[in-house]
Amino acid sequence: MKPITNTLREKIQLHIKNGADISELIAGYDIKGEKLDHAVIKNFNRFNDDYSGASFVRAVLGEEGKVTNISHSTATGCNFKYAKLLGTWDARHWNAKNCNFCGASIPNMDYRYADLRGGLFCGCIFSLSNWAGEGAKFDKKVFEMIFKHWGIAMEPEGEANA
Repeated sequence: MKPITNTLREKIQLHIKNGADISELIAGYDIKGEKLDHAVIKNFNRFNDDYSGASFVRAVLGEEGKVTNISHSTATGCNFKYAKLLGTWDARHWNAKNCNFCGASIPNMDYRYADLRGGLFCGCIFSLSNWAGEGAKFDKKVFEMIFKHWGIAMEPEGEANA
């Protein structure tokens, strides 16, 4: 991956300001730590890539009717606050530790064996399912908060079958 130059960064920000898709501008470039808030990125295929620390606040990623592949990629510390992930997302073995997903819309994602520990999910639209989340890692507190508000008591470990 090539580094983003200041000239390209300015061009990207101008496209974002105008609501234009930046997919072609960032293709083949390292977006680690980049501020891509409010961006439209229809083609976000980043298989086996590292875009840690990037910010996608209120961004629209992907496209309805298309598959976006971010499997085996690293997104630690990314900010997806209020982002919309459109279409189907293949995020198997995704390292998304310590990401902010508050208010994000991620309705159709295969996140088998993904690591989502340390993440914030307040108000996030996220599909919890057996097949899509097989082997995924979450902090226990995520489920404690959900169950608390649903009126379901979590059993202390080791006591469920006692």
